[in-house]
Amino acid sequence: ADDQLVIVFPFKEKVKIQGIRCITPQNDTRPVRIKLFINNSNLDFSDCEARKGDFEATLADTDTTTDSKPLALRVAKFTSVDTITLFIENSTGGEISAISKVEFFGQVMMGTNMNELKKVG
Repeated sequence: ADDQLVIVFPFKEKVKIQGIRCITPQNDTRPVRIKLFINNSNLDFSDCEARKGDFEATLADTDTTTDSKPLALRVAKFTSVDTITLFIENSTGGEISAISKVEFFGQVMMGTNMNELKKVG
């Protein structure tokens, strides 16, 4: 068994992400180190290990409950997101990592509706 995970989250529309919360079991399967990669859904384990993430964090047990505040992301970097790849590097000591729920906080980017454009002049 391995405690690393790669999970890809595709979005139906471009989104602006302001925060993330990972809810996990509070035992030795709780992820400790995570990386997020923006708009790159073809990463494998070695890619994720070798690259610097667009966001990286070490999770305390207080970061992974339903009452935890979301981890704040740099909005300027997480604008116009198609996919997010979540890489879990390791857990607190177990042979596996477990996540109960991943929540993203943000909004859909509104596109330009070409039918609403009007000729000026």
